[in-house]
Formats: sequence, C-alpha cells, structure tokens
Amino acid sequence: MFEPLTTEKTKIEHDKLAWRLTQMLVQLNQGDCLDPDALAESFGVHRRTISRDINERFAFLPLNKSTKGYSLDPAYLGRLNFRDLERFAALAGLNGLFPALSPEFLREIFDQRLQSALLIHGPRFEPITERETDFRHIKEAIYGGPIGQDR
Repeated sequence: MFEPLTTEKTKIEHDKLAWRLTQMLVQLNQGDCLDPDALAESFGVHRRTISRDINERFAFLPLNKSTKGYSLDPAYLGRLNFRDLERFAALAGLNGLFPALSPEFLREIFDQRLQSALLIHGPRFEPITERETDFRHIKEAIYGGPIGQDR
C-alpha cells in the first residue's frame, strides 16, 4: 500500500493538471485546433507535457493531426456531452472533488466570472509513469491479447 502524496506542491500540480485538461477538452469540443506550442506557453508547461496530454490522456478521443495542431474529428464535434464529462471525471479520479457533478454545476465552473473564486484540490496519487509497460501487460492478460487489435 502506498501513502498518498500530500505536499502543497503536489496539490498545486494536480489543480493545474485538472484545469489544463478541462480547458483543452472544452477547446476541442468547440472545434478549436490545439497548437501544442501555444498551449505550452499559455499553461506555463513544457511542450512535452502538452504532447503527453494529447497522446496519452486524450488517447480515447478521435483526434486529427495537421500542420496547425490537433483537432477533434468533425463527426464528433459537439458530441461530448455531460455523460462523457462524467466518465472522464471518474477515469481521472476527479468526480469526488465536486459536491454534485451536474450540468448546472459544470456551467457554473466554466463561467469565466466564477473561475477566480474556485480552487480545486486534486487527488493525491503515487506517480507511476515508469509502470506503463506493466499496465499494458496486465491489460493484455485481462483481454487475452494486445489491445486495439481485432480479435
């Protein structure tokens, strides 16, 4: 069993991660193109961080890559709905951060006037980026072969 990380720096990093991913999802759903360099500058992170967000954290999305950046497949524009946001919050471990995850609450969160009054403390977890291979092997064992191939 691991002890959750509790440093103030970790809390701030998780807040920034949740904010960054949410803003990127909103931009994609509005039909915007994500320019990794511009996002890195805007969020004050390295370009590799944005690339990891797009390639790993948003791997479930049908993204198109162009010279301008990444955009959501036009067939899916506007199709991210409340259930999708709920599912993402659950997968990211963010759903317990809110008193009630409802469409009304999400509208309030995304209201520019209220954003300065919100401070979200994300979940604390053990960094496991070096365990990616282990997780792939576990998934393959569960599903009986490599993921993403027809069976």
